[in-house]
Amino acid sequence: MSGSAGSRAGRFTTWTTRRWLRVGVAASLTVLTLLGLTGAWVLGRTAAISDDLVNVKSPALTTAFQLESALLNQETGIRGYGLTGASVSLDPYRRGLADQATYTAELRELLRGEADGLADLRSVQDAAEAWQKKIAQPIAAAPVGSPSPLAASQATEGKQAFDALRVALGEQQERLRTERAQAADDLRNTMLLRNWVFSTIAAVILVLAVLVFEGLRRGITGPLDRLGTDARIIAAGDFDHPIVATGPADLRQLSSEIESMRRRLVRELAFTEEARQRLDAQAADLHRSNAELEQFAYVASHDLQEPLRKVSSFTQLLQRRYGGRLDERADQYIDYAVDGANRMQVLINDLLDFSRVGRVHRELESVDLEAVHERTLSSLSVSIEETGASITHDPLPSLTADNTQLG
Repeated sequence: MSGSAGSRAGRFTTWTTRRWLRVGVAASLTVLTLLGLTGAWVLGRTAAISDDLVNVKSPALTTAFQLESALLNQETGIRGYGLTGASVSLDPYRRGLADQATYTAELRELLRGEADGLADLRSVQDAAEAWQKKIAQPIAAAPVGSPSPLAASQATEGKQAFDALRVALGEQQERLRTERAQAADDLRNTMLLRNWVFSTIAAVILVLAVLVFEGLRRGITGPLDRLGTDARIIAAGDFDHPIVATGPADLRQLSSEIESMRRRLVRELAFTEEARQRLDAQAADLHRSNAELEQFAYVASHDLQEPLRKVSSFTQLLQRRYGGRLDERADQYIDYAVDGANRMQVLINDLLDFSRVGRVHRELESVDLEAVHERTLSSLSVSIEETGASITHDPLPSLTADNTQLG
């Protein structure tokens, strides 16, 4: 039993929002259709009973009373004519005959398809015909002007015959009265049923509206609100906040995809943080290396500058003292020595400056590349002379750069 319930629950968990909406709409339409058919049947039933009561039962009872009145008129006319012999006394009888035919036809039409009602009508007709043949017609055929002796001789028999007719009329009216009362009760009961059915329809519609609202809240708006809340928390910076998948299958799939994206983002952020830490460590190592390089450059420049100053001083002294006394090549060699010592001093200073690159801000300046070219040729003059090289160049421009890194 629990396995079957679990299987049904498992099937429901695979339903998407569209399927839930389709099933909900189909179920609602089915319920509303059944309620509408029930309401239509109740209305039709009420209308049929009301129509039968208004157009059949009540008119039939009224016509039965009118038929009785027509027969009473006949009895009154026959009794008066039998006592007086006056022709005018037969007028109620004649009108009663015409009314009897009319009301009988109306009753036959109203009671069409009702066997009991037609049987009562035939009983009334038979009793009326029996009274008319035995009593009314013979008396009506008597000569005008004098009382009919037949009326006196058949008074008792006439009374008995008409009493039988009264009994038939009473039974007919009682049946019609009972049927009318039953129809009225049926109408009241049907109207109560109609009111109950339409109240039930209204209650079911209200329940359906509540169920639809609650279903949309739990199945769509609720999960979307939770998903939006989780997304806003993550967007605010809490990347470790998990996204819980709820709702129909498609919304859970969407939540799972966003959760996968969040986890990937967390991994990327962790990797970025790790890379930043490694970069900070490398920067610290580079800073330490630069500091050591600066220290080395300082020590090297300090240790080299003193011997270099001596070399430079003595070469300059040779240049001042023996310049012009030796041959031209000797003077040239002395110049090379002086220039080399000076350039060595510049290189040592530049080495110290280079070791401080990135830590000490150095202003860029306009550098004449022609001057750089001349310095370069001067530093390579010995090699150029030994190799016999010939250096040519086009006019060079000026650049905005660090002069220590050029030439």
